Amino acid sequence: QNGDVTSLLQNSDGNIVELNPQEWVDLIFTAPPLSEGMKRTFIFVSRGRYERVPEEKQETQTLIMKSGMDETTKSEKLKYELYENRPNPFNPITKIKYSIPEPAYVSLKIYDVLGREISVIVNDWKEVGTHEVEWNAQSFSSGVYFYKLQAGAFTSVKKMLLAK
Repeated sequence: QNGDVTSLLQNSDGNIVELNPQEWVDLIFTAPPLSEGMKRTFIFVSRGRYERVPEEKQETQTLIMKSGMDETTKSEKLKYELYENRPNPFNPITKIKYSIPEPAYVSLKIYDVLGREISVIVNDWKEVGTHEVEWNAQSFSSGVYFYKLQAGAFTSVKKMLLAK
């Protein structure tokens, strides 16, 4: 059943419990059976932290998860950032780099000066870290283009110049 977690919890037992940082909780869930050859990945979210269910736990459908944040991790040092493309101006290939501090669904799209979407570079779930992609504009004419990164609630747009 899909829906708001809070309302689902309230409907099940009327109580909502807030966990303290570093407190453990057992999560038990059910899922429909898989067809042969299929795989399933579960991700739980707790205060901005994503936990991927280990494959061996997916069989038993039980997960033990910590609430809150662990001590300083590499992901806490990262921030959402869209960097300037390199080189800029370019002809016809440029690299676009971005950082995300938590796993997120990432979209990186290219737009022309009229705001029309002309290319989708990234449209996928990405893990924490700094990522770099290449855009080949060989089939496009010289001019100003914009690239837009969306990751979670973060959005950033930058300008680049294709000079043939």
